[in-house]
Amino acid sequence: MNKPIWDYYKCSIYPIKAGALRKEKDNIWKGTEGMIQIRTEDYNKIQHDSDALNLYTKLTQKHKGRNPIFKIAPQSMADQGVIPNMGRSRIDKGRQILLEAKVLEEVTPPKANRAGTYRFGKG
Repeated sequence: MNKPIWDYYKCSIYPIKAGALRKEKDNIWKGTEGMIQIRTEDYNKIQHDSDALNLYTKLTQKHKGRNPIFKIAPQSMADQGVIPNMGRSRIDKGRQILLEAKVLEEVTPPKANRAGTYRFGKG
């Protein structure tokens, strides 16, 4: 039987496929597929809005643990289809909700033809 991942990590995320984690020596688990973890507190703040949740998931996938400061360029992201079926206005709306929920912090505001820079909030 495949146990849900939250049995191992004590957090609320969806189960992953059987075989996606394998145990290596010294009880270290290595993944064969990517996995995104979202703090329950952050999820509870943004779960009411699918645009904010989709944007947060994509930002977590691309930047969490890698880039402490990153850019969000809604028009460029929409043009490149970074998040399928999300245009500029939906990315803008998602970003605003993430900022209001303090899940993201603005480092430098966006200006004409320049993306703003952001970092993940401290909770």
